[in-house]
Amino acid sequence: MELRNNNQGDLPPANRYADIRQVTESRNAELQETVDRVRKSVEERQEQTEQLGKSLDSIELSEGAKNFVEEASSGRSERIAQLRAAVEDGSLFDRDRLARAAERLLSDSV
Repeated sequence: MELRNNNQGDLPPANRYADIRQVTESRNAELQETVDRVRKSVEERQEQTEQLGKSLDSIELSEGAKNFVEEASSGRSERIAQLRAAVEDGSLFDRDRLARAAERLLSDSV
């Protein structure tokens, strides 16, 4: 049986491995601290964002106010339908109507 002579001249000395391991462990610890700081910062910003997103103000309409809004919107829809029909048949822009509108504008502004 033949024993081969391993060429250990290419390998650094044993104390060099210890130095490399110590530097690696130190860098890993620094990286872990950085990761922890970033994670904590992200969590704090998420909490701030959630707090900003929450509305502290609120409004609640009474039944009377709700009914008023419904009536106003239905009346508005009817008025819009009337105006559309008047535009289509040409009655919205007759001379008498425009003269009355101009008089109202001028009397209100003076």
